[in-house]
Amino acid sequence: MTQENKLNYIIPQFVRYQNVDDLLENNNHYSIFVTRENLSIDKLLQENFVCIIGEPGIGKSRLLDEVKERISPESFFCKASEFTGISAPKENEYCIIDALDEVEGYSFYNVLQSIKHYKKENPKVKLLFTCRKHYIAPYARHFADCKHLKFIEICRLSERNVMDVISGNCSEATLENINKSPKIKELITIPRYLTFLLEYIKQKGECLNIGELFEYMIACSIKAAIKAREVIQNTESIRILLQRVLEKVAFVMEIGRKDQISKDELYTILDEIKGNMTQMFIANFDLLYFESRILKDTDGTLQFENTELQEYLAAKELCRQDNIESVLYDVAVHKELKHIYPNWYDVIPHISYSKDRIHTFINVFKLVISYESNLENGAFENLLKYVDPSVLSFQQKEELFSIIFEHYQQVPAYITWKSSMSNLLQECYTKNCDSQIILSHNKLNKIQLSNVTVTLDAIVEAKKQSKDIYNYWRLAANDLIETEDNEKKLAALNLYSTLKCADELIRLSASYSGFTNKIKEKYCEVTGYMRIADNGVVDCWLNGCYVSNPYAINAVLCIEELDILIYAYNRILEDNKLNEFFNKKGALVVCYELYIKKQFDMYLENIYSPADVKKLSFQELNDLSHEIRASLLQKLSEHGGHFGPNFGMVEATIALHYVFNSPKDKIVYDVSHQSYVHKMLTGRKDAFLHPAEYDHVSGYSEPQESEHDFFVIGHTSTSISLASGLAKGRDLTGGNENIIAVIGDGSLSGGEAFEGLDYVAELGTNMIIIVNDNQMSIAENHGGLYKNLKDLRDSNGQCECNFFKAMGLDYMYVNDGNHVEALIEAFSKVKDIQHPIVVHINTLKGKGYEPAEQDKETYHWRTPFDLETGESKVNDDAEDYSEVTAQYLLKKMKEDKRVVTITSGTPAVLGFTPDRRQEAGKQFVDVGIAEEHAVALASGIAANGGKPVYGVYSTFIQRSYDQLSQDLCINNNPAVLLVFWGTLSGMNDVTHLCFFDIPLISNIPNMVYLAPTCKEEYLAMLEWSICQNEHPVAIRVPATDVISCGEPVESDYSNLNRYKVAHRGSKVAILALGSFFGLGQSVLSLLKDKANIDATLINPRYITGVDSELMDELKADHELVITLEDGVLDGGFGEKIARYYGATDMKVLNYGAKKEFVDRYDIQELLRANHLTDEQIVEDILSLIG
Repeated sequence: MTQENKLNYIIPQFVRYQNVDDLLENNNHYSIFVTRENLSIDKLLQENFVCIIGEPGIGKSRLLDEVKERISPESFFCKASEFTGISAPKENEYCIIDALDEVEGYSFYNVLQSIKHYKKENPKVKLLFTCRKHYIAPYARHFADCKHLKFIEICRLSERNVMDVISGNCSEATLENINKSPKIKELITIPRYLTFLLEYIKQKGECLNIGELFEYMIACSIKAAIKAREVIQNTESIRILLQRVLEKVAFVMEIGRKDQISKDELYTILDEIKGNMTQMFIANFDLLYFESRILKDTDGTLQFENTELQEYLAAKELCRQDNIESVLYDVAVHKELKHIYPNWYDVIPHISYSKDRIHTFINVFKLVISYESNLENGAFENLLKYVDPSVLSFQQKEELFSIIFEHYQQVPAYITWKSSMSNLLQECYTKNCDSQIILSHNKLNKIQLSNVTVTLDAIVEAKKQSKDIYNYWRLAANDLIETEDNEKKLAALNLYSTLKCADELIRLSASYSGFTNKIKEKYCEVTGYMRIADNGVVDCWLNGCYVSNPYAINAVLCIEELDILIYAYNRILEDNKLNEFFNKKGALVVCYELYIKKQFDMYLENIYSPADVKKLSFQELNDLSHEIRASLLQKLSEHGGHFGPNFGMVEATIALHYVFNSPKDKIVYDVSHQSYVHKMLTGRKDAFLHPAEYDHVSGYSEPQESEHDFFVIGHTSTSISLASGLAKGRDLTGGNENIIAVIGDGSLSGGEAFEGLDYVAELGTNMIIIVNDNQMSIAENHGGLYKNLKDLRDSNGQCECNFFKAMGLDYMYVNDGNHVEALIEAFSKVKDIQHPIVVHINTLKGKGYEPAEQDKETYHWRTPFDLETGESKVNDDAEDYSEVTAQYLLKKMKEDKRVVTITSGTPAVLGFTPDRRQEAGKQFVDVGIAEEHAVALASGIAANGGKPVYGVYSTFIQRSYDQLSQDLCINNNPAVLLVFWGTLSGMNDVTHLCFFDIPLISNIPNMVYLAPTCKEEYLAMLEWSICQNEHPVAIRVPATDVISCGEPVESDYSNLNRYKVAHRGSKVAILALGSFFGLGQSVLSLLKDKANIDATLINPRYITGVDSELMDELKADHELVITLEDGVLDGGFGEKIARYYGATDMKVLNYGAKKEFVDRYDIQELLRANHLTDEQIVEDILSLIG
């Protein structure tokens, strides 16, 4: 390397190890996860006996050059291959030995022994020598024999260092090409490759495609290898042959889906190459790895220093084949499973660089598309990442446009705005593509319409749109805006914005008042962005301002035309609304600064996929974390949601997407409480930035939303098991992706988490478990496990007792789990690891918002709240059944020391706030997230004379079916279960549905399941259930406002299955169960009003049995019995009644919900869909009996 091409020396970071054992176990005494020290040359010179280690090209020899400039010229310096203890002087202050790793074969041991003996005989001489890190392990015992030998590992350059170096030397085109490949960005953190890049740029001016850079790096490495061997003549033919060998090696490794190869296998490859020169290579076999530094030797196995170099070389060899499509089918297709091995998705893109290969690439790409009918979008985009549209012919552009556009009409994946895909569509579009874009808009779903809009936006931005396209989609938008479907109205507004249809938007201002709030917000966003100067539009903005629409305020404050500004100001004064723009402190009601930042220079606005995260520097990633928290704070204060878990996982999620390559690498989030940031970084940020789109995503991971989500998850402790299944599936199908499970410390108490860990320990292949330890479940953690987690935190992960290691898992600890750089470093270390490992990160729940940091339990999940006061915007002062329960149980526990209240991580369901938990003392037990254990625990307490009361949400009792049946009901132990929120009108996310508990609980023998209708009845049933000793009893706590019936209720329910007749009538009997008793009263009243039918109203009370005596009585003067239950019909209460009447003349109508999974439903729409309104029920009755 010439002096002018030499990098200005960047003092690296280092890790210091006391001995070889610490090095191999990665136990440095300076925690790399807290801070890394900069290597001071002066400090290094104070070391007495040190081995400087690092990966190839990291700068070990360069560091020694710097050292030599600081010390006396008389100091001894030599290559390790030349060193003998006898020839080295004894009187020098320093002895410096370079490149022990370049000593061949048995001589390595001899030289190391010479170094040891020399140092022993000359203890005052300061001895420094260098070696590649991967050479240490095979000779660990011999390094350990070198007394007092310390190790200093040179780390890669930071991304900031790299960007500082190249930003002033690279063109925008070169930087863009580098950013396309995360692997290249990683590679140039090695100084040698960074130097190659700078040399190349100096020679060529810019890097037009990444293939040129790879070619240059390989050529330079080969030249260096040949130059080091004076016996080999440096000719072009030899260089070409050496590269051909490397290409064949890479190709064979890709065929075998390997990242390493033995030396014997390399000999086999050489034997297949004909010619005299091959024999020369065999004679100088180690030239391929000792000097080239492309292949590295680790204990007899060879691997490429960078996987993308391997992929590039394999692609070159693939292109040399005569019939590439046929060869690819032979080597890359799993014949039985009929799919392409995933590693080839990283090889194939390297065919697309040049004009002479693009035709081959298009054919291969079409082959993949035809063979993989369900090609996931991540693989699809990866295949196209290096395509340069400038080398495409006119026909190839049209063909590629057609393939891409058709793909996004078939898969449930969004084209992100201003992304590589939209840019490729823009470059490949010609007017001949118009016929494909003109689609029947009425048949398109939301995703398809969005993809059409993004495509049109790219075409319009390039001013390529034809008149036909413009007119067709303008008219389509007119049709869509007239529908009753709000999603289609939103799509229409996006189309108007894309097509710059200002006249149409001005026309719509007359209809503004009839829009829903979402459409109004979108209208203000679109027109404000376009800065439409029209009084009618301004009127809409002002109306939006008066109700705190942030887009409306943004639009008004961005008015530039003086006449429009005057008009707006006068309107505000006329309306006497100036104060509406400000709060009591004189600040704008909406955080205008936040929205203006979003619109102009917010990093988050430019994150369309994880690829955009990888482009940011560490400082920019930290800025991004602040923006994410600001956006989350805005949304959650207005919309509600899981607050603390997401605020604590911001940096970790950024780091995950910076290091790993989702969706190829699969990340599974336990319970999804911390998945909001993941959604923001995977193309769904708008649902967190724009109020009109807040409801466009669920609060849980959802594969239908994005290819970056792999499961619908809402219950805890599942991620490890699910992810281990993905890992096993990967291994069975020949994949090579990383599988990552993210799980919180609270979820670790769940039995499934333990079962998953137990299985993973024997998996034996790549699986990374991120344990997010924020020292909280929903409330505080409980259980012995958490003492060990604390010990691990307190000891920086070093304590001898380690739960995860005891399970047989590798382990790494990150003390500051809210530090982006530390997390990136940790995740980079475990990426592509070939065995299971736990990465334990210490985070702060609610990080970045002080009230949430201080009151973690309250801010776990919040309803909308006032940012200034923190007070909920939802009025929750009214008495509820949780409060009723807590007051009763506290009193009962004081009266009877046998009574114990149990919760499984959700004390709030029982109304047990922290002060009440403290008051209850040992009579309150929180088992953590462990519903199965809670049920079995209650059974055991009851068996030994205690009086357990277990309170649980309906959705979570599903997790303990086996314990309900086996541990509780078979043993007939008198435990009490309080099932809260068992209703259609409770939680409406598909993961938290609360209307399956009746079939689940009521059909287990020995169980008594009660359904009270009011406060008095509930308390009477609760008192009876605690006092009795005959049955396990569950109570379906009313899911209504607290209702007092104002009349006496029974206190003894031991005479089972006796219903209560609330009103005696005839002809029609209404059995209204529990929370639906009020609906029964409405039906009773409406029947009387509409048909003068005086019906009988019955409160069944018992879900688990039939009052046969009463049912028989009804036969005398009733012809119809209807049942109303606040849950699913299949297996429910109503079916018991219908089955009882069976072949009799009695007609029966069962009312409840259809058995289905529904998500984020509107309760009124669900009730109507299931004929659960009083009008519909009465209509059904009258149509049946006249």
